[in-house]
Amino acid sequence: MGTFNLESHGCVISNEIINQIARSNTEAENNLTLKYGSDWKEKFLKEVDYAYNIEKKSQK
Repeated sequence: MGTFNLESHGCVISNEIINQIARSNTEAENNLTLKYGSDWKEKFLKEVDYAYNIEKKSQK
C-alpha cells in the first residue's frame, strides 16, 4: 500500500483513503447529475458567485 505525504500539513494519507475519497466523490457527482442535470456544477458555481457578490457588496 502506497502513501501520499502532505508534508506541509504534517499528515500521511494512504492510497486506499485517496481511492475511497475518489469513489465517494464520483458517486456524489453522479447523484447530482441525475438530480440536477449534466450542467449542475456550472449552475452551482453561478449561484455561489451570485451569493458571494451580494455579500461582498453588503460589506461596503
